[in-house]
Amino acid sequence: MAAVELDRSPGLPALYGRAVAGLLTRRRSTVDSLPDTELVLRGVRVDPARLAAYARVCGFRLTASLPVTYPHVLAFPVALRLLTAPDFPVPAVGLVHLGNRIAQHRPLPVDQPWDLSVRAESLRAHRRGRLVDVVTVGSVAGEPMWREVSTYLHRTGGRGPGDRSGGRGEREGGPRERDRGPRDREGEPSERDRGPGDREGGRGEWAGERSDRDRGPRDRPDAAAPPPPAAVWRLPAGLGRAYAAVSGDRNPVHLSGLVARGFGFPRRIAHGMWTMARCLSQLSGRLPDAFTVEVEFRSAVLLPSTVAFAADRVADGWDFSVRGYPTGRPHLSGTLRF
Repeated sequence: MAAVELDRSPGLPALYGRAVAGLLTRRRSTVDSLPDTELVLRGVRVDPARLAAYARVCGFRLTASLPVTYPHVLAFPVALRLLTAPDFPVPAVGLVHLGNRIAQHRPLPVDQPWDLSVRAESLRAHRRGRLVDVVTVGSVAGEPMWREVSTYLHRTGGRGPGDRSGGRGEREGGPRERDRGPRDREGEPSERDRGPGDREGGRGEWAGERSDRDRGPRDRPDAAAPPPPAAVWRLPAGLGRAYAAVSGDRNPVHLSGLVARGFGFPRRIAHGMWTMARCLSQLSGRLPDAFTVEVEFRSAVLLPSTVAFAADRVADGWDFSVRGYPTGRPHLSGTLRF
């Protein structure tokens, strides 16, 4: 694979323009191979003000180490350049983020420059189109510290992303108005995040936490019955804009109700990477230096809405989830292993 060294971080406005132009002009691709290219950007410095803003939006506390999801933000312009390249076999606009896997090998330094490499792997068939993995590696002083695999679906035909049948993902599964409970529309609970100590009767370190010998959410016979929430989050209508401002991800489905409706949703949706980051902020302070976290984006989180976070402590880590509140609709399921 040929490494292409970039002399600066790609400009996002131009890349978004290229993405839209590619959607309008490109016919359905019959290319069955990915470009044999790895994009490399060296010497990326963390902007403390931007990091602080990101931490506020996602719920992290500022420490001597980066949040585990922050290198995704550093590498986002490089990844978007890869996805919008003329020889990339699927258009960037409309890709559905199905899942994300991050391995952190050691604490992530804030005050040292990062080298980032991004490549695409494993273009493969899916019943609703084609899947592709975008692999990002973050290194400091020549030592790989962080690796991410983001899996995306390019839909070919079928119903729109908001249809409740078919594949899942952060742009899929938008519930119709009649599917949502009354507190999923307006009048949600207080915006105050209710942590483990805020609820009487909670068991263990987290409310709803179970012992290591108990089965995780995917092993329970009654998978439809979610565990008690450890926190309930009220998500404001402007959350997509707030996350876009700190991440650079200005996909209009998160910013515009009109565009969201064009993709089959009744209103705009939250970024999947915000939902993942918010979950990990709830677990911060309870994690070792090295771990692997993997999430599945099961359905879109509409804005505004109210969701519940739950976590199960298991022998080698955590199982966690985000569901609609009080509907129980699954939005994200994840595992974190030490």
